[in-house]
Amino acid sequence: MTPASKSPNRWLKYVAASGMLAAAVFSVPAPAVAQIAPVAANAARIWFYRDGSVNDGLGVTTIRLNGAATGVTEIGASFYRDIPPGHYHVSLDNPVTDRNQTADIDLAPGQVAYIKIATLDNWDSSSGGNRGGGAHTTYYIWPMPPALGSADVARLPMVHG
Repeated sequence: MTPASKSPNRWLKYVAASGMLAAAVFSVPAPAVAQIAPVAANAARIWFYRDGSVNDGLGVTTIRLNGAATGVTEIGASFYRDIPPGHYHVSLDNPVTDRNQTADIDLAPGQVAYIKIATLDNWDSSSGGNRGGGAHTTYYIWPMPPALGSADVARLPMVHG
């Protein structure tokens, strides 16, 4: 084999090594996953989370179940509540009224639901919703399918809410 015929193999080795190095340098370690007890047979569970995306507004808001405060949102974190099965009206304390700020869910025994809290930063109530002066962070409730919600929650640190 001539030295020229070895160069494609060397090039592939460099590419592979560079890829592994980049993966090691740029990978973000997953948050430590706490051991979470399974849902009791006579209960249901609701996860609440804010993913902390670049569009996530600052601030916190209170989450309510059937009008009673159940927790406070935190950017880039999740928490859950184990509750009796039944019908729940989920709402948030908001400075501005808009659509998608409440949700009604029915939970069966053992069922797990996921609620993503989304935000719109700089909502200006004085100009009919345009961004500008006198702005507020406005919060929204997005019920998520279990496959998406559980994947989102797995990437976030858990707080007590």
